[in-house]
Amino acid sequence: MNVSLQNRKTFGENLKFWRKLKKRSQMELALDLGISAKHLSFVETGRSKPSRELVCKLASALKLPLREQNIFLNSAGYNSEFREASLENSQLIIIKESLERMLENHNPYPAFVINTSYDILMTNSSYRDLVAFFIGKNKSKEFTNVMELTFHRDGLSSFIQDWNLISDFLLSRIWDEMITTGNPKLEVLYKKLTESRRKNEKEVLRSNSEHNLPVFSLTLTKNKKSLRFFSMITTFGTPLDLTCQELRIESMYPADEVTKSFFLK
Repeated sequence: MNVSLQNRKTFGENLKFWRKLKKRSQMELALDLGISAKHLSFVETGRSKPSRELVCKLASALKLPLREQNIFLNSAGYNSEFREASLENSQLIIIKESLERMLENHNPYPAFVINTSYDILMTNSSYRDLVAFFIGKNKSKEFTNVMELTFHRDGLSSFIQDWNLISDFLLSRIWDEMITTGNPKLEVLYKKLTESRRKNEKEVLRSNSEHNLPVFSLTLTKNKKSLRFFSMITTFGTPLDLTCQELRIESMYPADEVTKSFFLK
């Protein structure tokens, strides 16, 4: 599917994009909403202007992310429904404090908070120590996006075993999220990382260990010391705020005793 998330400007273009992505015919969607397929067709082609109520019903029926629901409303000429606030906002202080406790409690193992664009929002001390061990404390401060940190030649890519496999997996993950969330920042990130990998093609480390875990694992090697991890991602349930919906807490766990000992020393 040829996707260009940034070329959708009108409400009809947005509606058609998501309807096709969700594999819904106009008839199916119209029946769900209790309107005629003809009326939906007129809305999609721009011949009829949808009411705010209809826009919200369409967004709900298509199960759109909150950010995309706002875009839906804006493209139809209506104000946004869901707010986006900084974690420093007084109304989100309790969320920020909860995240800080989660990160702190995960020590001595690494954990960090990102948004759907993979921007790094919060980290714990073990995460900072881990990154500093591989690329240096000063260099680690230059990266504000965890995927750019992973793919950059001055980042972690040269330390990752089976880099071709790992990078393929990560790019596929970003592509899938780009499609399902409609986040145009992911489209930019995907193109940037693809180009970065192409420019930095080189001999990569190969792992001698078997992938015997029931989850995807990551191995980082430096000075003959190999650290092996798997991770878990936590999100907020039933968020009513755009910022909260896009938060992810990624917690890294040691996948062997050697890695465990590295953090417990």
